Amino acid sequence: MNELDKVKMMIACLEANIVPLGHGNGGLMPDFDVNRALDQLPPGEARKMKRKFRKLWRQAARRFARVGSRKEEKKAAIELGWGNSTPEKKHKNRRKWRVFFDIQTKSRLK
Repeated sequence: MNELDKVKMMIACLEANIVPLGHGNGGLMPDFDVNRALDQLPPGEARKMKRKFRKLWRQAARRFARVGSRKEEKKAAIELGWGNSTPEKKHKNRRKWRVFFDIQTKSRLK
């Protein structure tokens, strides 16, 4: 991902009203620790961004789950931890990756 793509992603995240995902590992993978950024925001603003993120990941999960058969839908639900009252860290990271991928795809279409 080059610098222009990183800037486009940051702008797309801000337009979607979520915390922009940083880039670790030399810019190849998103940095999933958004809690540091949320801690710097006022509580009301952080709450709005968290709610917006949850909305976006549910939309992304529905699109992701509708790709194939019923068996693939179940696999997607398990992978994203859908329905778990307390999702594990791996589920949260997959959710962030799913939202990141959707925003990246949409920003390339513009």
